[in-house]
Amino acid sequence: LSAAAVKKPKMASGANGVSLEEPKKMTREDWRKKKELEEQRKLGNAPAEVDEEGKDISPHIPQYISSVPWYIDPSRRPTLKHQRHQAEKQKEYNSSGDWYKGGVQEHSVATRYRRGACENCGALTHRRKHCMERPRKAGAKYTGMDIAQDEHVQSQLVFGYDGKRDRWNGYDPDEHMKIVEEYSKVDLAKCALKAQKLREELALGKLERSKRIYCFIIRGKELLPASLSPEDVVRIQRKKFMMTRQNPVFEWNLCIMYEVYEYATGCCF
Repeated sequence: LSAAAVKKPKMASGANGVSLEEPKKMTREDWRKKKELEEQRKLGNAPAEVDEEGKDISPHIPQYISSVPWYIDPSRRPTLKHQRHQAEKQKEYNSSGDWYKGGVQEHSVATRYRRGACENCGALTHRRKHCMERPRKAGAKYTGMDIAQDEHVQSQLVFGYDGKRDRWNGYDPDEHMKIVEEYSKVDLAKCALKAQKLREELALGKLERSKRIYCFIIRGKELLPASLSPEDVVRIQRKKFMMTRQNPVFEWNLCIMYEVYEYATGCCF
């Protein structure tokens, strides 16, 4: 056969035009020089290898990590870029402060029924089987009146590891303060009613002597008699404050045991 008849095999190429041919084997001398250079780099006698981004590659990193596979691109120099997180494969997560909005409604109100809206109330954000309103005798689809507002469409939140395990995410302290204020008002109202009841019983003489002294102590709230001087009031408050700091658990018991005499000195029964 002539030389023209012999066809040379074509080199396979990848999708990006990269040659997929295996790299040639190194000679024994090149392999020895490469090993000596690696040993010198590990000892710190030679500068570290630099990747394509100008960053040093630690000589203690194995070759199978720093080198790029030959079937990807055999001409590329050693790098750690393929070991790092790829920007195009990174997922975007919401911050830990983001949360769903509850009870938010759109301001625009429709004046006529829209196709695809709820047959019962006329809102466009849900269907009839998901409607939370009372079933009407004649739905908004047929009457065209009293169209409900569209609910706020919640965005789909995607949280990371910390966001999924944040127990306080979405907690509103202002809502809790409303509950605290409501309970404090109820507590003050109960205390005032109890004090008024005890005063009425004391005026009618229905209380015994032991209960008369107790009537000035109501759930830790002091009702000091008017006959006490300001110095006595300050002394009582200071004594109660010291007992509270030392042992707050037995504040109620100490109040009954020791403060009775302070109250009794200013009372005439």
